[in-house]
Amino acid sequence: MLVTAWMLSTPSMYWRQFEGDSKPTIDSNALFRVLAAPDVVRIVLSPADADVPTRGLAWWSPSRGLWFAVDAAGTAAIGHTVELSLGIPGRKPMSPGAVYIQPEGSGRMLAVGDLASLMPHRGVITLGVTTDHTRLTGHVEAETLKR
Repeated sequence: MLVTAWMLSTPSMYWRQFEGDSKPTIDSNALFRVLAAPDVVRIVLSPADADVPTRGLAWWSPSRGLWFAVDAAGTAAIGHTVELSLGIPGRKPMSPGAVYIQPEGSGRMLAVGDLASLMPHRGVITLGVTTDHTRLTGHVEAETLKR
């Protein structure tokens, strides 16, 4: 399974992909730290059209990072990289990274970084991705995030 990994560079809030020989390392526990974080929430991403089979699922910890999986992407998306968007109330949308759609129509991505200080106490935080003309979106209410 190919996993694309991203890391948040602070204080510029710029996400960069791990690649090449000089890449920094994400240790083998990075995914576990995201999934086991006390503030982790599950976000289901679904299309507006219920007949479209493409689905996404994310586990997001504002303090640790994001694990994202997409499955059943259409043939037009295969072999392409699609970018995620994260919408936080009161801020410009940002991209926590991109995911490569593999031949079987799936993709996985891990982004590590601390966005906890940016989380509002109210509002809706959205996560979205567009694959082959299909927009998947999911959201979480800021009030439900553990702090």
